[in-house]
Amino acid sequence: MRDLSKATAKKDKHNFALISLGQRIVDSDSEGGIWHKHPFTSPESHEFEGDTGAGP
Repeated sequence: MRDLSKATAKKDKHNFALISLGQRIVDSDSEGGIWHKHPFTSPESHEFEGDTGAGP
């Protein structure tokens, strides 16, 4: 497994995820200081703070 900590630090990226059997269950992450989450009910989607989930 590669150590990506240096690359992640350069991108100002933070990830907190629950993984089970190689699948993301739920996740909250930040790129460039903008946080979003991948909710339990739909882990492949993105929800930003204040997002109603309705989408465009």
